[in-house]
Amino acid sequence: MQLKSIGIFTLILAVIVLAWAAFVAKQRVYRSPASPHAYPTEAESVSTSTPPVKNVGDTLEVETPIPNTSIRSPLRIAGRAKGSWYFEGQFLVQLIDTKGNVLAEAPARASSEWPEENFVPFSLTLEFATPTTTPTGLLILKKDNPSGDPSQDIMFAIPVKFK
Repeated sequence: MQLKSIGIFTLILAVIVLAWAAFVAKQRVYRSPASPHAYPTEAESVSTSTPPVKNVGDTLEVETPIPNTSIRSPLRIAGRAKGSWYFEGQFLVQLIDTKGNVLAEAPARASSEWPEENFVPFSLTLEFATPTTTPTGLLILKKDNPSGDPSQDIMFAIPVKFK
């Protein structure tokens, strides 16, 4: 009887911990909408009138690539981020496949003075080998967090397709 009570208690505790982890992850990882209908198709993306994709906190705007676009190497990434995203003028960008493998990573560098509250342009180019095991992935932009405080970890993920 006591063994059964311990098992039930452990199961309830595990559910609570998983629910809390899911809540924290949802609060810290901002994803752009994955609906292919919310953004222009690749053919339409050549227009200069495509609005940038913004994160929930409106502290980051990504002009290229747009969500669900087919990409290939080298991949040019450009946008604007508020000064709080940068540390010493840069923040990390990663390209991962759907299995979580890091295909490329490099710092996005501010194109102008970054220690301010306004938006500062950034750009970078990622070179990567096109994965053969998965057709999609995520471009992840990570706010620089020199404090190491997990409550300050913020990421922005853009779904992409590999050509």
